[in-house]
Amino acid sequence: YSTTKSFNYFMCRTKEEDIESKGGAVSKLTIPIYELRSYRNSLCQELFNSQSIRNLSVEERIKLAKVMKSKYHSSIKQIAKSCGLIYEEVKELLR
Repeated sequence: YSTTKSFNYFMCRTKEEDIESKGGAVSKLTIPIYELRSYRNSLCQELFNSQSIRNLSVEERIKLAKVMKSKYHSSIKQIAKSCGLIYEEVKELLR
């Protein structure tokens, strides 16, 4: 797209399926952190039967981060932050 205006027009006029078939632009978007936190809480309940990450061990948080990475395709930094992990220490584990 030569200009931002033409890209915005394209995004407004096409369906998600069309965008995905032209390069996967929708799947490359990131999830807002507040939305990712709500997903994190529901996964925490589903996987560990816990309401929040405060009750989880570091190993459980890493497992949760791996599940979130595979399911939501967010950045490692965003996932580490939402799981209460230190990015520098877990970036290699989550690749």
